[in-house]
Amino acid sequence: MDGTRRRALVTLRALAVAAVGGGVDDGWDEFEDACDVVAYGARETIVEAGARHRYAYLIDTGLVKLARAGRNPSTLWLAAEGQVVTLFGANPLSLPGQVFDLNLAHGHYPLPRRRSGDLPLELVAVEPTTALRMDLAKIETLAGRNIAWGQLVNLALNAELAFFTRLALWLRAGSAEQRYERFVSEFPDLTRRVSQKELALLLDVSPVTLSRVTARLRDRATQRSVAQPQRQREHGQGH
Repeated sequence: MDGTRRRALVTLRALAVAAVGGGVDDGWDEFEDACDVVAYGARETIVEAGARHRYAYLIDTGLVKLARAGRNPSTLWLAAEGQVVTLFGANPLSLPGQVFDLNLAHGHYPLPRRRSGDLPLELVAVEPTTALRMDLAKIETLAGRNIAWGQLVNLALNAELAFFTRLALWLRAGSAEQRYERFVSEFPDLTRRVSQKELALLLDVSPVTLSRVTARLRDRATQRSVAQPQRQREHGQGH
């Protein structure tokens, strides 16, 4: 666990300094003291739907889903190694260089408030998962007194906004087949790591529809593999 914590904190510090400079050195020891390493088994709930939530998780190993619970459950995203996930969302750690809405008159950008029951979101480990758990209350305290920490929070929130805006347009647009092909093209590793039922929840299609899509694409791939040698033979005979 100590190795996981050390590795994660080194990664976070390097990214923070790259994003906003050395100002985060003020308060970094406090931030480290507010972090710990947690582990979850497959299908174990990390944060229950509607629960009060004050942590963010940097995934070291494993896979976590951000999901909407209730009558019509859906998976909003899957966070794998190197991603930070909270009930507010998930994004890659590579923070963007541009700040879309800088509101730092007092060096403070408050974290969003979510009351219990506002949205039935939950965090669940899809695979056995180890993560660095970060205290959002401590981060907000640091942001309230240090402009560099405020900028870092602002960058993270705007990265999340941009990520989910793109996700909504990219992942939920087009036919079921187009959505599946886009996902497989950009996230081949995740495609192999999740069940078809989980993937259907993410792509907002029924498992039956997704099964038909994958079967149709396999048939096309088989037809292409059969037709290619025939075309090659015909091409060779033509010469």
